[in-house]
This record gives sequence, C-alpha cells and structure tokens, in this order.
Amino acid sequence: MAGIKQTKAELLFEIEQLKKQIAKLTNEDKNSLSFDNNESIQSEPDYHRIFNEVHDPILVFEPEDEIILDVNEQATQVYGYKRSELIGMSLKKISKFVPRGEENIRKTLQKGTYKHFETTHISKEGREIHLEINASVLKYMGQTAILSINRDITERKKADFAIRESERKLSTILDNIPGMAYRCLMDKFWTMKFISKGCKEITGYSQLELLNNKELSYENLIYPEDREIVRREVFKTLDTHKQFELEYRIIRKDGLIRWVWERGVQINEKMDGIPLLEGIIEDITARRQIELAQLESEEKFSKLFNSSPSPMIISEIDSGKVVDINKSFEKLILYSKQEIIGKNVFDLNLWANIEDRGKYIKKIKGDKSVSNYEIKIRTKSGEIRDSLISGEIIVIQDKSYLLTSGIDITKRKQVEKALRQSEERFILLFEQSPIPQELFDANAYQLKVNSAWKKLWNTEPPPPGTYNALLDPQIEALGIKEELAKSFKGKKIVLDEVWFDPAKSGLQGKKRCLRTSSHAIKNIDGKILNVVVYNEDITERKQAEEALRRNEEKLRNIIEHTTNLFYSHTSEHILTYVSPQSKTF
Repeated sequence: MAGIKQTKAELLFEIEQLKKQIAKLTNEDKNSLSFDNNESIQSEPDYHRIFNEVHDPILVFEPEDEIILDVNEQATQVYGYKRSELIGMSLKKISKFVPRGEENIRKTLQKGTYKHFETTHISKEGREIHLEINASVLKYMGQTAILSINRDITERKKADFAIRESERKLSTILDNIPGMAYRCLMDKFWTMKFISKGCKEITGYSQLELLNNKELSYENLIYPEDREIVRREVFKTLDTHKQFELEYRIIRKDGLIRWVWERGVQINEKMDGIPLLEGIIEDITARRQIELAQLESEEKFSKLFNSSPSPMIISEIDSGKVVDINKSFEKLILYSKQEIIGKNVFDLNLWANIEDRGKYIKKIKGDKSVSNYEIKIRTKSGEIRDSLISGEIIVIQDKSYLLTSGIDITKRKQVEKALRQSEERFILLFEQSPIPQELFDANAYQLKVNSAWKKLWNTEPPPPGTYNALLDPQIEALGIKEELAKSFKGKKIVLDEVWFDPAKSGLQGKKRCLRTSSHAIKNIDGKILNVVVYNEDITERKQAEEALRRNEEKLRNIIEHTTNLFYSHTSEHILTYVSPQSKTF
C-alpha cells in the first residue's frame, strides 16, 4: 500500500495490531465489530474487510501533518467524500477547531490512547458533524500513525441541546413565578430534591443550602409551633393525590419570621420508596401583617374592608402587586383570594384599558386620593364591567399601599343607556303627538314644545327657560296654579276645562278651551327631571256643544208656544218628552 513493499509477515503483524486497536477502541459498542475474533487474518483483503465492518467512521492519519492515510467505508458515508478524496487530505481541512485537534493529537501520542473526547468536523456539504473520538497510536506501514474511531453523535448532541433548552425554559418559568417551586420527599425533613431560585427571597437561603438538607432541612425552617400542623395537613392527602393548601410561619436565615402560603400535591413518583411532593410556596407576610394590623388597631377599617358591599382591594402602588381583596371584590372579578394575592394587576389583566391605571396612579400620587373615577374592569371570565372607583394611599407597617374601593355600575350604565333610548323614543313620540304638549324642567320653566302646540297657537314658543307656568298670572287667575304645582312634586293631575287666553300670558295666538293633564318624568333614583303638560284643544267641541244647546233652546221655545202637541219616545214607546199643550188634550 502507498508504494511501500513489505514482507507478508510484517503486513500480517500490522494488520493484527490494527485489528486489536479497533477492537479495543470500540469495545463499548458490541455492534461496532462483527468479525470473529478467533478468525485468522491471512491477507490485506482481510484487513479491509474488518476495517470496513466497523459501524463508525475510522481514520488512520499521520500525526505530524495530520495527513489521512486510510479510511473505512463508513467514513466516506459520514463525511460525503470519496475514499480517494480523503486519503492524502489533512484533517485540518475538515476540523472546525484545529488548535484543539492538535492538542488532542499531542495527548494521544503521550498516552498511547485517548478516549471519549469530542470534536467537530465539517462534511463535504458544509454540515457540522459532532464526533466522539477514541484514538490510539499504532504502527501503520512502518510509520507511527493514529487510529481514530469517530462516532457520529450529531443527533445525540441535538437531543441534548433540545433537552437543555427545555430545561432552561422550565427553569426560567420556575425562577420567575411568584414565590418558589419545589419537589421534596415526604420524609421527616421534607428533603428538597429541587427548589427554584425564589427560595432565596423567601427564606434567605440559596438553592444549594437547602437541597438535600445540605445546610438546613425545610423542616427546620418551619416555625416550631407550626410543624405538627403542616405535617398533619399534608399527610391527610397521602396516597389520595389531592391538592392541599395551608398557611404557616417560617424562620428566615436572618431570623425574621415570615408567613407563607403553600399549595402542593403528591405526584406519581417515588424516590427510594418515599413519596414525592411538588408545589409552590409564596410569602404572604404583607397580607398577614395587614390582617394583624386590622385586628389590632384598625377594627373599624377591618370590618369595613371585609364586610363592605363595595369591592375593595389593597395593592402596592407602583408594582400593582395585590396584597388583599375582600369578598365583594372576589365576587366582582370572579377570582379567589388565593388566585390573585401576590400577583400584579398587569399579569391578571384586570384593567380593560391599562392606560387608565397610569392616569389613576398619577392622580393618586398628586392628590393622595381619587373619587368617582370611572373605569372598565376585566373579570376572570373576560367580561368587561363598568366600575366607579375611589382610592387613597394608606400606611400599614410603615409601608404605603393603595386602597381602592369601587361600585359596579354596569347595571346602572345599562339602565342609563335604556333611559337614553327611552328618552329618544319619548322625544320622537313627543314631537309626533297630535296633542299639544309642553316639556318643563323641575322648576316649572318651559323647555320645549311639540309641533301640535305650535299649530294650536300658530306661533313659536318663547325662548327655553324664559316662561314659568307657576309664575303666569293667568294660571293663578284661572284657579289652577295650586293643582298644577302638584305636577312638579311628582303627582299626576287632570285639570278642569279652562279657556286660556295667550294674550293675558304675554303669548300669541287665539283664545282656546283646553283640557289639561300632566305627569312627571323621574330618573332611576326617583328624582323629578321634567314635567310633561298635555293641552287637549276642545274648543271646537265646546263651540259645537254651545251651538247645539242654543238650537235646542230655540226649538224648545217654538214647541212650547205652538198649539200642537209634541212628544218623543224611545224605541220601546216610552215617553221622554211631552210639550205643555198635553194639558189641553
């Protein structure tokens, strides 16, 4: 090979040595070699058969210049080069990290073998090939060479990367949730097998200090008086896999006592036969301090907060972190206390228009309080509710918080909308009514008249707010002022027929006979907003009645002065009238 002449004995010796090196370097993979170790190698073809039966790429190269002397068939498939292209090529051409490769060659020459190191080569197509190398020094054709078995671990590296990326994402999530996530044994120490970075903020201890009870067990973190309560409540759920929740005290590394809330569950895994728990622990000290302060020195506030029908929430001013809410607030937003406390209003997406909160906080900081600020709140279900809120800054345990109370005005807004629609319909009916109508304010000033009123008087009304019905001398002279005034107190009235002369009231138009009635319009609180006065014109009817009366009187005079007898009767022949002449018959 390569123009070098050797005796058959020398060739067989080198082939046997090569066989042993290959077997040694690939002994971790039983499938790497498939020949019979007892089989005798008698010729150069035997060497190549063995060489090519290995499932990993094999390179034989000269260590000084890294010139490739021989390769197997698997190498051509992995690298994409023909055998003739690889032989005579320097490894430096296909190595991504040449200096590292040179260092690995040096170590191989020093030790004789160098196993399980990783490197990266480049295929003919430019694809990166991640390799695990087992290298050994041998004699090849009379010269020192290195036999390198290069296991392609590209897919494994991709899988490792995917796993690391998945673990990184999970770690990021766990490290950014409020509080600390954990996995622990259900043993007497609550031995932590995993704990997120949040443990430092809550307990003062690092992950390493708590894992596997290195510095302190979680059992010893729990306040002594609370340990038995915690153990009893957690072990109630043993083998039921039901979720548990509890609040208790812990002693931080700095000696401070903190209140925590824990939610956890027994998972379907065991470690050394011991059940495992997974859960989350949050610091609720601020909320507990508020509760304690309410009980100790703010009893009135506590009663107001907890029993108020108005939704109330206590939160940190800038961060929006929720410290406490009352039952009415739970009912309004459909979140429970456990779901909302410790989270901020931004993550919960409570404000339908987040810009409104910025304006609200700015006003709070400037004025120290805000009253009747209208906003829209988004509930857990996504429903948008209209609310009227008021807020002020309160101080609890030397720290400033924002106390916000509100009123759900969704129904009121709906009623107002319906009222507006009703008013629009009223105005439409008011304008189109054939009966003359006047609209007055609560103080009896005329605001508006309809077209029928203008037609009745054949004139335009005085400017709005200038004519007052209760100050009209003619109204008083007609004796209807007192009765009309009752309309402006909410009573519905119907007045006797009167002849109204507009000239006497400083108005235009002809004298008309009117039948007047009125009713008040009230808002949802019962307050009088307007009074509508209906002026039914019965002038023509009164004139017709008067003409009929005069005609009947004339007819009666004629009948009574004639000598003839006149009478009338019903269809049943019952007399209804007999003239005076009946006396002569």
